[in-house]
Amino acid sequence: MKSDHVEIFPGACSWRMEICGDGAKIHADYLMNLVGRLTIGGRCINLQALRKGILYFSEISRNSASMKDAFLEVPPAGSVRVKYTVEGCVIRVDMDLREVTRCAEVVVLNEQGANYFDSFSDSDGLHLAGEAIESWDEVYAKEASFVDSMYTIRLDRA
Repeated sequence: MKSDHVEIFPGACSWRMEICGDGAKIHADYLMNLVGRLTIGGRCINLQALRKGILYFSEISRNSASMKDAFLEVPPAGSVRVKYTVEGCVIRVDMDLREVTRCAEVVVLNEQGANYFDSFSDSDGLHLAGEAIESWDEVYAKEASFVDSMYTIRLDRA
């Protein structure tokens, strides 16, 4: 999520799980209270312009200069409530962003690897496949889905 042009990440999570027949529901509350920084020799680089320039260099440059990613705790920008519902081989993810404050944009990332999802469709009638699916495109539709056609895995956003 972005607040005042700074990316904010979750620093803590509380969760509970309930078993529902053959499935489960996991309720998670993520506290959005970390900002990412680069460090050199354990010291933070706080200049955003310098940090962006450095990120364009290869991993070799980062390693040779002993640069590492670090997260610093900041006052929370709110909480993101997420409900994961698992039913058979379907995982539904519902998000409640109403407690998020001071943010101009929220970006949700999937840690499963975007290259597996080769089909996209949304409730506005847009259907994309393969290379037509671009990264970081904003979705305005009420509902959207990514599908891995090889394994019939579907990721829905409602």
